[in-house]
Amino acid sequence: MSQAQSKLIANLLVIIGVGLCATFGAQLTPKTLHAVTIEQIKTKKLSNATPKVEIEAPLERVKTWWSLSALPFSGGLFLILFGSGWARRLQHAELNGDIESTHADSPANQNPKESLQLMMQTLQELKTLLTEHDPNKLELVKQKIEQLQTDTIDPFVESRERFKMKIGINRFVDVFGHFSQGERRINRAWAACVDQHFTEAKNSIDTALKSVESALSLL
Repeated sequence: MSQAQSKLIANLLVIIGVGLCATFGAQLTPKTLHAVTIEQIKTKKLSNATPKVEIEAPLERVKTWWSLSALPFSGGLFLILFGSGWARRLQHAELNGDIESTHADSPANQNPKESLQLMMQTLQELKTLLTEHDPNKLELVKQKIEQLQTDTIDPFVESRERFKMKIGINRFVDVFGHFSQGERRINRAWAACVDQHFTEAKNSIDTALKSVESALSLL
């Protein structure tokens, strides 16, 4: 069973449990329902005679409700506890990188420092390609940016919750602040390549490299 399927089942159990608890937890006992009905009749003046209303004592009402709803309500409560506990364990395992993956060497399964180092390596290569003014290289730069986005940036962003757990919220905010600036400049460089704007592509790569370097220096 995949991680996504496990999460889906856990959440469904919680939803079913909430539904059962809500349905049977609010169930009225026969006497209480009878009393409510009489009060409604009195309010609407649908009867000249006022039937005698018998109100159950609180303890008696709880006992009667329990005899009618104990099994479904307890089952719903169990599903809530079991489903939420299962979902929490899955999330904890995911954030700590304990979920097995068929791509064990992908950037998504590496620590933040290694992922940023991969980005820097690619950006250095792009900077070297753009050292000399040669618009013919823009297509190659565009392809490398697309590969960088797919192989490194996207997995890095998708794993941000796990990274946050590893490096702490304060460092995470600082690191991702610089990284986000770099990512925007990388996207701008890609657009410049499409537009065949060599100078803008070069400047964007240079700025992106500095931003990623700043993010890496915080780790």
